[in-house]
Order: sequence, then structure tokens, then C-alpha cells
Amino acid sequence: MNCRKTEIDAINGFVVERANVHNVPAPYNTLLVNLVHAIESTYKEQERSMTKYDSSKSIIQQGDHRDILYKVMQGTVSLYMNYGTENEYLLGVYTTGKCFGVYNCYADRPSPYSAIADEDTVIMEIPKDELHSYLALNPKNAEEALISLSNQISLAMKHIEMINEELMKKQ
Repeated sequence: MNCRKTEIDAINGFVVERANVHNVPAPYNTLLVNLVHAIESTYKEQERSMTKYDSSKSIIQQGDHRDILYKVMQGTVSLYMNYGTENEYLLGVYTTGKCFGVYNCYADRPSPYSAIADEDTVIMEIPKDELHSYLALNPKNAEEALISLSNQISLAMKHIEMINEELMKKQ
């Protein structure tokens, strides 16, 4: 979380260096050094804008128009329709590592929900114009964004089914 370099070069890197001096293969140490360096190369992702939200604070209010993808770095966030009213409806809870706001980025419409921090929460905010590089940096980010969007579509389909059932009952 603090984007500090690891001790890989001083430990396994030293083994690889000494092995090279003596022409001894060290494939596992070399692999480990390369894997840790690959992880360290993702630190740029973690250097993005992070915002801390206290418990019960609003991250997005329904009707806001923001072209931002949000990733929960610490804590939990709940999405609601009609938050704070008698018609309040919980859409979902997002935990560490989960993304929300994909719809907001691409629909060019106001947010259909409010996002509320359930506890002290840290959120990474990725503006739409930086989204391509963010997703390209780590394919897991793209997968998480697609899962989030898929879950929102699934929820919308469930609501359509419920509305359709109500209409059928009235006929």
C-alpha cells in the first residue's frame, strides 16, 4: 500500500548475482526476482489519487455526473437508490479490491445511485481519460471493472423482471 521497494534485490537478487559470477544457474531465484519486479512495476497504479472517506460519508450522490471509476482500496462501500428516503434500496456492497462507477464513466448520464462509505474507507479514483492506461497496466483491473458492470446489468435485469411480474398481476 505504501509503494515501497522490496528487499528482493538484496536477498534473491544477491543469489542470482553470485550465481552468475560462478556460472551456476539459479532459475528459481531469477524467476522470483523477475516476478517481484513485475509487482513493483504496478506501484504507479497505487500512486493514483486516493481519497479517504469517513464512515457514512457520501462518495457519489444519486444524480451526480462524474466520469470516474472508483476502486475500493480499504473498507466497504454500499450503493443505494433513493438513499436517505423511505424508498431507499440497497443495490450492493463493494469491498476491498472491487470497482464501481463503470456505468458513470461511459453512460454520459447522472449516477443512478448514491455510494456511501460503510466504515472508514480509502477509494482510488480513476478519471475516464486515464481509464485506458489504468486498465492496460493490469488486466485484473479490467476484469474487476467488467465484473462490476456485469453485476449492475444483472441487477437491472432482475428489477425489470420484478416490474414485469407486477404488471402481469395487474392485468
